[in-house]
Amino acid sequence: MKKYYVFRLDDITPGMKTKAFWKLIDIFRDQSVVPLLGVVPDNKDPELVVEDPGSTFWEDMRRLQDDGTAEFAQHGCNHVYTEHAGGILGRYLPIKKQSEFADVPYDLQKKKIEDGKRILQDNKICTDVWIAPGHTFDFNTVDILKKHGFKYISDGIGRFPYKLGGLTLVPQQYWEPEPISFGAATICIHPNTISDGYPDTVYNFIKSERADVVPFSKITTLRIKPYYPVVNSLCHYYHRIRHRL
Repeated sequence: MKKYYVFRLDDITPGMKTKAFWKLIDIFRDQSVVPLLGVVPDNKDPELVVEDPGSTFWEDMRRLQDDGTAEFAQHGCNHVYTEHAGGILGRYLPIKKQSEFADVPYDLQKKKIEDGKRILQDNKICTDVWIAPGHTFDFNTVDILKKHGFKYISDGIGRFPYKLGGLTLVPQQYWEPEPISFGAATICIHPNTISDGYPDTVYNFIKSERADVVPFSKITTLRIKPYYPVVNSLCHYYHRIRHRL
């Protein structure tokens, strides 16, 4: 059975650590790898502001989109946690109970999703992919996303994409490059928190696994077979045991 790797960069904001971000982008360009960028539309989280916000942020993002360097996802709206909730994934994953969306009233979630989408569209960033800050969202979130044209959520533990409330979830289960034997693995990197030497780790991994590194959009074309949820469940428990979750 074939394997696939997707690289995802999170917490992409005007105030991010730009040197680390562009070093990763240069590596991806050099290796013809297209990453998924999780952009926070209207960041209000002070922890994500590690540098003076650049005035060319949206212009840079549009250029990355237009020249095919990157694909994009809407990463919440403000990245501010207002609820102590684990959401859907928190039922079976030991994630921190902090949420911008899970347990938030329907109308407020709707406004946040609409506001975030409008900001991206105003800046000519187009996407039907969504990422929940803190991995926390609920069934209201899924319903609103579907009604607003989103098709995919990048999140969850497993080996294959699966359906949830009319959307396709593409599991995001790794936070550093790690070989797999089959299925799809999304490797999530936070440019704000990586060490100076971390990009070299990414480069070496891509060099060794290049034939199996694909864009997020490639993963969404995988056929979802009836037994995939079962395989996902088994992989989830293996992942928990291996990483002592």
